[in-house]
Amino acid sequence: MHTVAKRMMTGMIPVIAAVVLTAESTPTIKIRDDCQPATFNLPPPDGAGPGVCQTNFSGNTSFSKFIDQLTKHQDAPLWRFTPLNREVEAGTQLSLDNYGGEPHTFTRVQAFGGGFILPLNALSGNPIPAPECLATSVAGTFVPAGAEDQPGPTLQNADRGKTVKFQCCLHPWMRTEIKVH
Repeated sequence: MHTVAKRMMTGMIPVIAAVVLTAESTPTIKIRDDCQPATFNLPPPDGAGPGVCQTNFSGNTSFSKFIDQLTKHQDAPLWRFTPLNREVEAGTQLSLDNYGGEPHTFTRVQAFGGGFILPLNALSGNPIPAPECLATSVAGTFVPAGAEDQPGPTLQNADRGKTVKFQCCLHPWMRTEIKVH
């Protein structure tokens, strides 16, 4: 029995190595939120508006709790990118998975700032929008709710030695920094 287990483990090493190498060659940024469809899809001011949160999403944060979190902490902790920091090689293309019920953007910015939804900017303490969030090119950075393995940006050779910043232009506290080698 011991020999069989040993052979199985030895046989698994190449598979495990391939999984690790594949994971490293296509790093994934996970996009998360916790919108509760019943309340987020109510018309303003009681909700964000019809269709904002996918109706089949199983989020638990009510719209009023979301606004309360932003008011008290300038952050809604379940709205986030993970990991917050990452290191990649130049030439690496990121992959984006949106596990949330809302669309988000994954927008490269020179400096973190607000997004294009002024009330969320004010509540999150980001009154000045990042210029990239107001550019027409922001449309190309949307990640629909439920998207998996969406091709994201490629970190270029010109990024080598830099820390590149990305944020959501709808929810400007959602941020990540990627150091490029």
